[in-house]
Amino acid sequence: MRQILIIRYGGFGDMILSMGAFRTIRAHHAVDRIAALTISRFADLLRHSGYFDEVLLDERLKPWQIGGWLALARVLRGKHFDRIYDLQRNERTTILYRVISFGRHLEWSGVIPGCSHYVRDDPDDRRHIADRVAEQLAVAGIPETKPADLGWLTGDIGHFDLPPSYALLVPGGAPHRPEKRAPAEAFAGLGRHLMGQGIAPVSLPTAPMAWRASSAISPKLVRSERSIAPGQAPAIASIWSRSLSVPSKTGAIPCPIRWRPSPANASAGARFS
Repeated sequence: MRQILIIRYGGFGDMILSMGAFRTIRAHHAVDRIAALTISRFADLLRHSGYFDEVLLDERLKPWQIGGWLALARVLRGKHFDRIYDLQRNERTTILYRVISFGRHLEWSGVIPGCSHYVRDDPDDRRHIADRVAEQLAVAGIPETKPADLGWLTGDIGHFDLPPSYALLVPGGAPHRPEKRAPAEAFAGLGRHLMGQGIAPVSLPTAPMAWRASSAISPKLVRSERSIAPGQAPAIASIWSRSLSVPSKTGAIPCPIRWRPSPANASAGARFS
């Protein structure tokens, strides 16, 4: 039995979009032991997925936290991994490659020149992350990538006391990419429009952006709004599967309705189809 490691940090959307790759690697290494290296906020999600035998934590230490780096290096070298799939593909994993592979043969799938299963990392590559990962896995000897199967991602949502008809609004997004988020006023207008149609707006807040969005919503909407704490991935998946979904910007939540606020209706409602 071989020892396999998959490295993936990223945001919630990145993690969900990697589930197809996790499933594919699990199927390819059906008789092997697979560990994941991730950050603490995703540990329970990956354990729940069933794709991993073990989940290891990298707290993404700062460069000057030498003691922590040495402890992580000891753990990873002590696992004696035979192959590592680097799905994170950044400077941090380059350091881990140097540390883990020092003095020993190691199969490494990633973008580090000189590694055994190297794939070129083009900064101008505009392909979807799933396409780039599929290329990486093909180079590593896995020619066909399976689609993500999130059937296991379910949770109890009874305590949210949701109405029969509701729409899930996701007004947050990456703090450093404000241009990729719809304005708070657009969500406010859409929320009021939905209420007028008998559809309850339910928000998935991502602080602090979501609270700015909530402040732009009419008092009536704020009182009727139901908030869901971020990080409750199984519950979020169950809530989304039963709702209309209106994301501001997230690669993890598909949008079954299309909407486009206009200057004329940004405060009074939003057109959608």
